[in-house]
Amino acid sequence: MFHHSKKDTFLYLFYSFILSALLLLPFTLNPKSGSLSGTHQQLFLPPCYFYAVTKIPCPTCGITTSFSYLTKQKIKMAFLANPFGPLLYLLILLTILYLLAAIITNRKIRLKLTLRGVLFFLLLAWCAKLFTWFLIRENHLPFLN
Repeated sequence: MFHHSKKDTFLYLFYSFILSALLLLPFTLNPKSGSLSGTHQQLFLPPCYFYAVTKIPCPTCGITTSFSYLTKQKIKMAFLANPFGPLLYLLILLTILYLLAAIITNRKIRLKLTLRGVLFFLLLAWCAKLFTWFLIRENHLPFLN
């Protein structure tokens, strides 16, 4: 059994706070329709440079919009903004609960992330994003009209 230190407790609380902000901030935003809408610009963030140069969305294009739609209980629109948005929102929520459980039970978190796993997740997210972007752009989703 691995017990964590006071430093670990502080870090777990800090991470929980930051991740909670990521889930709560979208409640203050108004999602813009479309998968490349720029909802994140309400947070004074710049437009996506990758999209500006290539005219192809990056893997994270639409995440802020997706999160904002989720806070408004518009699951279909959240999925269309970025298919991995709802999954990422859920993963962040579960991570917060895991961190808080580690604090309460005094257990040290043993998590191993590999670069290969992260890159695979990003590639999968990008493929899903490009697929929905293509369907929306080519007007193959009649329920959006």
